[in-house]
Amino acid sequence: MTTILVSIFVTDILPVFAIAGAGFLLARFARADVRTLVRVVFYALLPCLVFRLLVTSDGSGRDLGLMVLLAVLIMLAMGLLGYLAGKAARLDPIHLRAFLLVVMFSNGGNYGLPVVRLAFGAKTLTYAAVFFVTGSVMTYLVGAAIAGSAKGGAAGALGKVVRMPALYGVALALLTLWTGRPYRNGPGWYCSR
Repeated sequence: MTTILVSIFVTDILPVFAIAGAGFLLARFARADVRTLVRVVFYALLPCLVFRLLVTSDGSGRDLGLMVLLAVLIMLAMGLLGYLAGKAARLDPIHLRAFLLVVMFSNGGNYGLPVVRLAFGAKTLTYAAVFFVTGSVMTYLVGAAIAGSAKGGAAGALGKVVRMPALYGVALALLTLWTGRPYRNGPGWYCSR
């Protein structure tokens, strides 16, 4: 029993805290600008990660499509349950919208993707990335509609979706898969190997 616990700690928990600790040390002693690092991750590394995960995935298009459907159904079910709970609690419209946003949408990328990779392996990371990207799109489309704060209504929400760098990673991956270009033997312009 002790061996299993130590193994879980070393392989699943310790790496997460090591990465968080490295980030803390960078911010504290190297005075790394957190905003710059976040932008590099969001605009460069995340699209590359999504691209690589999709083009190297062993999962079928059907399985990835089912993951998209699952993500949408989970968010809609949580929205329905949240709406019913909010009405039962007699929340006013402003608080009900805020409650729905919290209940329906999670930040599954920043912390969720590394944890899934560490806990379940590389194969499941592809499905987690698809879940994350679907959740991001739903957040900008449905979340902006619920909040009513998107400037320009649907056009403003769509504008935010179009500016999501991870979607360009998905689009490039789908184009690569559609054209049949082999990733593993392809040219060096891919994000990483």
